[in-house]
Amino acid sequence: MNKNITRVVFSLISFIMLLSSCEGTWIMYDTTQKDHLYVENLPTASTVSFALVDDLELTHNVKVKMMGMPVNTDRQFTVEFLEPSATYVDTVEIYKAVAGTDFVAPSFVMPAGAVETTLSFTLKRTETIKEKFASIRFRIVEDDEFRPMAQDSTDLGAIVSSEYEVLFNDGDPVCPVWWSAGAGYEGWQMLIGKFYVTKYRKFLELFHDMETSNPAIFEQMVAKYGYNLDNPDMEVAFYQKSDPAVWATYVLIPLYNYFKALYEADPEHPEATIDTFASSGTAGTYWKDPVGQLK
Repeated sequence: MNKNITRVVFSLISFIMLLSSCEGTWIMYDTTQKDHLYVENLPTASTVSFALVDDLELTHNVKVKMMGMPVNTDRQFTVEFLEPSATYVDTVEIYKAVAGTDFVAPSFVMPAGAVETTLSFTLKRTETIKEKFASIRFRIVEDDEFRPMAQDSTDLGAIVSSEYEVLFNDGDPVCPVWWSAGAGYEGWQMLIGKFYVTKYRKFLELFHDMETSNPAIFEQMVAKYGYNLDNPDMEVAFYQKSDPAVWATYVLIPLYNYFKALYEADPEHPEATIDTFASSGTAGTYWKDPVGQLK
């Protein structure tokens, strides 16, 4: 009997503590404060190249997320367009893209009932971007409805920021952001080695071959990563984090074997010394045999 009474008393105390905790939580949340908006970036600007397609226009999507409570009406938010964050990509000049000439801007609206929205920028193929990079760089600014979120770089795969930048051109494709292993390792990943245009085109060729060899998986991959692996939400080293055996089988291993055989047969090839091929190891900027992805 005493044990039953003790259990009841303990349960009542726990319930009261839970109510107190919940009450404190509600007190801490200020329903009058403005909701916060942010984008999630990778460490460097997103890049888009018309060199890989025949299209005169391309769509580039940017997700804007909200921290706060959704409401039952559409709400506009405010952005300002900024100068490019750099002057050159390697030796190619960057200029500030002009709305209406180089791109068409979307509506900046958080839909009713939503906590995120997708901004669809229409990028235009012009004569200028054959010689230069165009930059669309914007910042979310405070207005009557929203405040921008402060930057948080804790997760380098998804940096929280109020700013976003995309560079686009019609020359040789540039290194995509997912090909870098972080500061000091730009343009290098262990399982695909160092970036150069010939290898990038071969990577995409092998990926596109999946449309014939495994159309069901290819369709899923395109929906997730884009036809030319240009989805701005892609993670660094995505091929290790999702379906690694599939990527290894259809792309990574054939890519490694192709270039290894090419350079062994022709040591004087102008790109033969860019990569150092290795079957194992954990240090250095070499190209590791991706066969281990099948394990």
